[in-house]
Amino acid sequence: MNDTTYDLSELSNLTPPAPHVPKLPPTVLHTKAIIYSTCTAVYTLFVIVTSVLFVIRTRKDKYRSAKLMLIETTGTVYLCIVSGLSNAFTPHWPCFLNLWGLYLGLSLWLFGFIARTMRLLFQSEFHQAKLHITALDADNSSGDEKPTWDRVLEKNELKSQSQTRRYRFGRFIERFSWDRKRHWFTERNLIRSTMGGIFIIFVYLTFIQIYSPRFTINPPNTRCDIAWEYAPMYVMVFLHIFVVCPLLTYWLSDIHDAYGLRRDLILETVIAAVSYVLFFSVLRLFGHLKAYFGNTLFLFMGLAIIHFVGVVVPLWKTYKKPVDSLTLEDLEDPDEDDQSTDAPNGAPCDRPSRRSAGNESYKLSQAIKRQSYNFMHPPLEPPPPLFESDTLVGFQRGKPESVHNSPVTSVKSRVSLAPPPIGSSGKTLEHKILTSNTLQSSMTTNRWNGFIQLLSNPRRFENFKYYAAACFCTELTLFLEDYQQLKRRVYPLYKLRTSEQSTRSKNALSLPASDNTVARNVMQTTPFPMKLSQLPAVQDRRSTLPVNSPATDNLSAHRPVPSTSTSTKPPPSPGITPALPEPSAALDIIDLPMDQQEVSPPHVTIYETVGPVYLPLQMQYDYSNNNNDNNQVQQRLAIAQSPPVPQHLCPLFYAFYRRYIDPESALALNMPGSYTREVNQNIRNNTFSITMFDEAHKEVLKMLYENVYPRFLKMRRTSRNRPKM
Repeated sequence: MNDTTYDLSELSNLTPPAPHVPKLPPTVLHTKAIIYSTCTAVYTLFVIVTSVLFVIRTRKDKYRSAKLMLIETTGTVYLCIVSGLSNAFTPHWPCFLNLWGLYLGLSLWLFGFIARTMRLLFQSEFHQAKLHITALDADNSSGDEKPTWDRVLEKNELKSQSQTRRYRFGRFIERFSWDRKRHWFTERNLIRSTMGGIFIIFVYLTFIQIYSPRFTINPPNTRCDIAWEYAPMYVMVFLHIFVVCPLLTYWLSDIHDAYGLRRDLILETVIAAVSYVLFFSVLRLFGHLKAYFGNTLFLFMGLAIIHFVGVVVPLWKTYKKPVDSLTLEDLEDPDEDDQSTDAPNGAPCDRPSRRSAGNESYKLSQAIKRQSYNFMHPPLEPPPPLFESDTLVGFQRGKPESVHNSPVTSVKSRVSLAPPPIGSSGKTLEHKILTSNTLQSSMTTNRWNGFIQLLSNPRRFENFKYYAAACFCTELTLFLEDYQQLKRRVYPLYKLRTSEQSTRSKNALSLPASDNTVARNVMQTTPFPMKLSQLPAVQDRRSTLPVNSPATDNLSAHRPVPSTSTSTKPPPSPGITPALPEPSAALDIIDLPMDQQEVSPPHVTIYETVGPVYLPLQMQYDYSNNNNDNNQVQQRLAIAQSPPVPQHLCPLFYAFYRRYIDPESALALNMPGSYTREVNQNIRNNTFSITMFDEAHKEVLKMLYENVYPRFLKMRRTSRNRPKM
C-alpha cells in the first residue's frame, strides 16, 4: 500500500466539484463587474453618510440606542461590500473574503439587533414600573444611603392599585431584581456583550484562517462552496429564524411605544427571516441564475431594506418640519366621547366599537385607554368636570381620590388645583419661553392653552402619564407631581404676613377690597431690601393667562390689594446681592387643610408663585416682567440671591435633588451642565433656596410640550377619527 502525501496548496483539489455554472462572455462579465462595483460603492457611501447623520441627529434620543444601531449598520456595510464585490468579480473572488465578510457582517447585525430589541423591551417595562413610584417623601429619602430600585419599585408596586398591564417580557424577567436588570440592559453593557460575541467569532475565524486549506490567502482559493467552516454561521441563522424571531415577535407584540420602534423591530425580524430563506433556497432551485448573482445578494437586499426602515426613515423624520395642523376639535378631551368604548370585563357598550386597524398610534391609544380605564373612570360616578374651579382633587400615583373623602389631604398625595392668580404681569415665564413670538398663529396659542389645561386636570393628566411612559419620559411627569408638592409646602410660608401681626393679617383677609388700611400697615411692617418708595405698583393678582377656564380665587374678593403710586426704579446691579429676609413663621398655616391653601397650577414656577405675594421678591419679579419689551425672559435669580428654604423643608428639597438632579439617580433629568453644577455646588454648601429647581421645571415643561404633547394629541386624534363600524 503506497502512502500518498499532499501539499497544502493541493488540498483544495479535494473539495467536491462545484455545481454547473454557465459561463458568460467576457463582455458580459465586464459589464457585470462595472454595474456591481458602482452599486456597491454608491450604496456603501449612502449607508455611511446616513448612519453618521443618524447618530448625530439622534444622539440625545436614548430610547433609539444609536450606538447599537451603528453596530448593526457596520454589519450591513460588511455584507454590502462582500456581496457586491463577490458578484462583480466572480469567479476570481477569494473565498477567505467571503468567510470573514459573512461571519462578521451577520454577527454584527444579529447581535446588535438582539441587543437593541432587548433594550427596548426593558425600557418599556421599566417606564411602566416607574408609574408606581409614590410621591416624594423626605422621611424616607433624606438619608445618606441611596435606596435601591428594588425598594423604590417593587415595594411601591405592591401598594399601587392601578391596573397597569404587565408585559410578557416583564413576566419573564421578574425573577431578577430591578438593580440587576438596570445593570444588564444599559446600552454600555449591551455593547460590551455584543463585542464579546464578536470577539469569539473573530477568534474562530482566525483559527479557520490558519488551519483550513479552503480559505488560504496565498495562493487564494476561488472555488467557494458550502463547507463545514460555515456550520456555526448556519446554526446562528437557523436559531434566529426558528427561535429568536418568534420569541422577539411574541415579546414585542405586547409592548407599546410612541416612536414606532416596536413596529420597526417586528418588520426587521420578518425581513431578516425572509432573506435567510432566500439565501438558502433560491439558487438551489434556480441554479442557472448563479452566473449573474450569488446567494449573498439576498442577505444584502434584506439588510438594505432593514437599514432603510431603521435608519433612513427615522433620519428623514428628524428633518421633517412639524406641521401644526391642530384645530380646536383636536384639543378637546377625547375621553368624553370614548367613555363607553373600552368597558372593562366585556361590559356592553352603548356606542359601536371603533374599527381595529394596523395604525400604530391607534393601537397605542386604545391599549393605553384600556390600561388606565379602571381608575380613570370610576364606576357609578360621573366623570369630573374638565376644570375644577371650586374643588380640590387629590390623587396618589395610580389611585385617584377625592379630597372630600378626607378633611385633610395627605402630604404624600398628588394635587392639581384650578389656576389661582399668579402675578401682576398675568404671564408666566414658561408661557413667554414657549410662546415668545408675538406673531404666532392662534393654533399655537390654543395648543399651549390645551397643554396647560391638561396639566391642571387630574384625570386627563393621569392619562397623559401613560403616554409619557410610552414616550419613555415617565420621569418628566413624576417631576411635575413632586414639584407641585414642593410648591404646596413652600407657598404658605411666604404669604403677606409677619409673625408679629399674623392676627391682623387674618383679619385683613376678610376686609372688603376698598378698605386696605390694614393691608398697608402689614406691608409696612414687612422688611424688604429697599425703601417702600422704590417698590413697583402691586396690581391685582388675578391671572390673565389665555386659559379657557377662568382662574378663580376664593379669597380674592375680600383681600385688600396693596398699591403704590410711585414709579419703578431698576433693581440693584447684578453684582450686588440683595439681602432678602427670612420668610415669616409658618404659625398655623401648615396645619390648615390643603383645600384652604392656595397654590398655582403645575405650569407655574415657585418663583412666579411666591414673587407676587412675598414683598422682598416683588421688586425683582415685577421688574423682570414689566421691562421685557422683546418677550425675552430675564435671567433667573441666582440660588444665593433667592429666598432661603425653611429649615424644616430642607430634607424635602434634598430628597427632590437626589431623585431628579443627582446624575447617579435613575430618574435624573437631562439638564444643562451649568445648572447641574450650580445646584450640586449649593447642595455641597448646604445652601437651599426656594427657586433652585425652577430652571429644571422650565426644561421639563419644554420637553413635555415639544416631545410628548404633540404625540399625545396625534394619537388621541387618530383614535377619535377612526371610522366606526
